[in-house]
Amino acid sequence: MINALVKIILAKMSVTGLTNWIGLTANENDGMNLLQQIISTVLHWDIRDLESRISKIEKEKLRPDKEVLNALNDYVKLDTDKQDKLRKHSQTSSNSIVMTILADAGKPSDMKEETHKLAMDFLSCKLSIRDRKEIVQVACYNRPDHLTASVRALVDAYEPVIRQFHDAVDLSDTVADFQAFIIDMLKVSRIQPPGKDGTTIVPTVGDFIQLLRKHQYSSHKFIHQLCKNGKEVTQWYLDWAKQAAAQFRRKSQRSKDDQDENESPRDAGDLTEPLLDLFKALPSETRSSIPPILDQQTKYLDEMHASSLHRLSSVLHSAPTTAPKSSTLSKVLNSALPSSRPSSRPNSRPSSPARGSTWGKEQKEDASQTSPTSASHDTTSEIPHVSSDPGPGAYLSRWQDLLDATPITPLTASGKPTRASDKAVVEKSATDVDGGKTVEFESTGKTLDAQKVKPSVPGGGTDGKKNVVKKPDAKVVIDALGADFRKLLAERSLYW
Repeated sequence: MINALVKIILAKMSVTGLTNWIGLTANENDGMNLLQQIISTVLHWDIRDLESRISKIEKEKLRPDKEVLNALNDYVKLDTDKQDKLRKHSQTSSNSIVMTILADAGKPSDMKEETHKLAMDFLSCKLSIRDRKEIVQVACYNRPDHLTASVRALVDAYEPVIRQFHDAVDLSDTVADFQAFIIDMLKVSRIQPPGKDGTTIVPTVGDFIQLLRKHQYSSHKFIHQLCKNGKEVTQWYLDWAKQAAAQFRRKSQRSKDDQDENESPRDAGDLTEPLLDLFKALPSETRSSIPPILDQQTKYLDEMHASSLHRLSSVLHSAPTTAPKSSTLSKVLNSALPSSRPSSRPNSRPSSPARGSTWGKEQKEDASQTSPTSASHDTTSEIPHVSSDPGPGAYLSRWQDLLDATPITPLTASGKPTRASDKAVVEKSATDVDGGKTVEFESTGKTLDAQKVKPSVPGGGTDGKKNVVKKPDAKVVIDALGADFRKLLAERSLYW
């Protein structure tokens, strides 16, 4: 079955591939397989929509001149170094990237605000088309074909694991449970059209939490069968987990004078001494400016982890949507699981009676003490509303912080670069390739700032002003230690 699926997905059924196989030709480009055909087709759908948007821009009354559009089109074809140089010049000169491109090309840069906006949209569409064409080129037309080779290598590596799963678990029952979960998830995710009262029910985090609770028994059954019948594959994962954990083991211990019995280690482990050596090699002025920044960063990380834990607790206790009993959402969440067939696998535990919803009185009481994590109803539009909460997890908050800190060219002809967290930029990011809006963001402030942590508010977020810890500017530390630290990590990461 595995070999058949691999052949169907990776077989190249082109005329050139057939003649190459027979031996009549020896052309390197033997066409695309099914997987590459899917990738190419989906991305070309986006390209078609983007080209349609470009055609609309070129027909606008206030469209930019033809020489301006040609200059922007030439910028898309430049190499990466030249584009980076123009982007840096745009940031330092406080001009938009469009004005910088026109100045570099020697083109007239006087244009109305609406014309500048159309030029920005034109450049954005052109860059998006370029990105998708490059992805298609690398994934589908690159020679040698790394994608096909990578998929084959991945299947070969996991084929023993898949066979062990097949021997240990009743796959037909597992696939049926997974199908039931997918069907319920699609039903819960679907935003229902407005009912008789004119309200549109939008699923909340609590709805998905209840959906996972409803289907968690299927996961427990699968894990139980695997651990009971698949001793070998279970031992593989235990060995892998032990080896992974051993990589974090300290080879050296701190002296007793440097640590407290009740204090958890807060140093860098075996990297402490090398980092101290890098720090001591810095000039005295730089060394004196780094410790205060590190103290602020430590406080910020502590607050961020506390906020993450609070948000996680809020999410797990989110109440489901109060929907009418006749609605699809209510039927899915309150219905029982379909009864599974008795397992034909020997030595496996027989299926227990199907379990229904587990949202009880205690969960409802806990949920009433926390605020909802997203809007339950939308009475104005069928477009879903989302909040600026980065979600549970300190690492998600850090990732959101990196995205928010990305410099964005000003939307006007002149001005300082904005951040990706600015309200106008966030709302613009919700534009689909066809020009339509995917979501509407809820925000009362000028920015959607994920660099501030507010652990006192249920569900996290950055709407309030109390107990806010601002992320410090660590540019001084990065400039002083960044290059040497990366070199140190590279040396310690080598296993050969």
